[in-house]
Amino acid sequence: MKWKSSEFRIILGIILLILSSACIEFTAESGDSLNGLYALTSNLLCLLLIITPAIVAFLILYAGFQYLASADDSAKRSEAKNMIFNAILGLIIIVGIAYTAAWIAPKINLGICL
Repeated sequence: MKWKSSEFRIILGIILLILSSACIEFTAESGDSLNGLYALTSNLLCLLLIITPAIVAFLILYAGFQYLASADDSAKRSEAKNMIFNAILGLIIIVGIAYTAAWIAPKINLGICL
């Protein structure tokens, strides 16, 4: 499925609206905008750490089926191998970003994800 530009803009707008309202809510709860930002960042990173492995698992399964279905077509096999490699690399990058952010700013609590 290819996304049209207008569909992508609508989805991006909804996501930004949700994030901005969450930021306002966290700021109002904590009274301090910096603590609200830490809480928002913690929640977003936790969401990212929950969703990313599911997406990576789906991509690896999809690429595995492509690899099996490719038979003798080396181009499709290469494409499937690259998809698996890129999915694993993406997972490593996302996890690295999350834990680097938690290391730089210790108030970002990733313990709530577990």
